[in-house]
Amino acid sequence: FTDSQCAKRPVVLTIARLVEQKGLGYLLEAAVHVPDATFLLAGDGPERANLEALARKLGIQERVIFLGFRGDIADLLANSDLMVLPSLHEGLPLAILEAMASGTPVIASAIPGNDEAIVHGETGLLVPPADALALTSAIRRILDDTPLAQRLAAAGRERAWQHFSVQAMV
Repeated sequence: FTDSQCAKRPVVLTIARLVEQKGLGYLLEAAVHVPDATFLLAGDGPERANLEALARKLGIQERVIFLGFRGDIADLLANSDLMVLPSLHEGLPLAILEAMASGTPVIASAIPGNDEAIVHGETGLLVPPADALALTSAIRRILDDTPLAQRLAAAGRERAWQHFSVQAMV
């Protein structure tokens, strides 16, 4: 992606395989209601064509950028305002831990695995799975409240390093 595609717009990043389990259709539905943001999807998979078609159908194809597989996740996180993972089911997602460790605020669905990493309202926000309206509200909340975003990012970073770093896991 280019800086001009994200110029003066908040950037919402999702790092995920493009598969049904990741709930990315709900993210695209939420993106409709956050017209001032650019949405980046880093990852690839069998649902890419369907998700691109949905973005076109929803009229948001200009603000949703499918990046494909990327090796520069740290750079993407550093240049994003928020990371969102709307999965329908997970283990313990590395993408959430990477975002938290980088100091990027995180929103994820309130499912097992995600709720192990994120303490709702303290280190990120959890929303009900398969709920585009709740996802929209959480995205708006973080993008509209810089002090909240900063608090969540700092607490998320601390939690990631204290509980999920190599040293902590060993």
